[in-house]
Amino acid sequence: MAFQGEPGAFSHLACREYAPDFTPLPCPSFYDAFEAAASGQASLALLPVENLLAGRVADVHQLLHSIDLYAVGEHYQPIRFELLGVPGAKIADITTIASHVHALAQCRKLIRELNAKSFAAGDTAGSAKALAEDRDRHRGVLASSLAAELYGLDVLRSDVADQTNNFTRFVAFSKTPYPCRPAAEDALFVTSIIAQTRNVPSALFRLLTVFVANGVNVSRLESGLLGDNFECSSFQIDFETSEPAVQPLLEGCRHYTDSLRVIGTYPAADFRLSRHAK
Repeated sequence: MAFQGEPGAFSHLACREYAPDFTPLPCPSFYDAFEAAASGQASLALLPVENLLAGRVADVHQLLHSIDLYAVGEHYQPIRFELLGVPGAKIADITTIASHVHALAQCRKLIRELNAKSFAAGDTAGSAKALAEDRDRHRGVLASSLAAELYGLDVLRSDVADQTNNFTRFVAFSKTPYPCRPAAEDALFVTSIIAQTRNVPSALFRLLTVFVANGVNVSRLESGLLGDNFECSSFQIDFETSEPAVQPLLEGCRHYTDSLRVIGTYPAADFRLSRHAK
């Protein structure tokens, strides 16, 4: 299963929890992870699409317009940052903290408490790997417990984010779509589409009336502009249904779009189901 980042990244952790029987395949970029699945080097690619605090992962959303893969599943990964240091280091030794820019932004209270300087790195696990190589006892990194395990670092303090209830939503992509078969009575499915409309008044409103008329919940709506002159509006939409067969609904959507592409229909994650139950 392909993921973006170094071993020990939160994406690596998500792979282990989503599909523990698969061998994780680290890739240097989101594009490379998509390509690994498209070429058959990996059976699946598991990529982050949105974070509760940081919002959508823009690079992945941009790539969705050009990939030839299907969304086949989703996974919500708890994000718990640990402050890691070299073996023997104490919190009082830490004068600098390195990590991905989003990790630094989500752990400001700790950085202020330690009066430490922060340095942005390419990813959380990469900063842990670099610390393991240079053994600087005065530098800490914000990364996962898996990164500490893989790179032989000590956890100086656990769960250090300013807001502890943080999740990243991942979507699994495959060369073949999720099989459409009769669903259980209490099943819930998610369909992801990209719809393009003309940049004219009420274009989005008309499209959304299809979901309203069918009593369908739209769980995510992201907008963007396409074309050299920004003439075309693009909407990435996730909606929920109790059946995987959504063709009649999609046909209704096509009346109000210039083009519509189905990224995939797939079972809702347990986390989503638990939120519905509340």
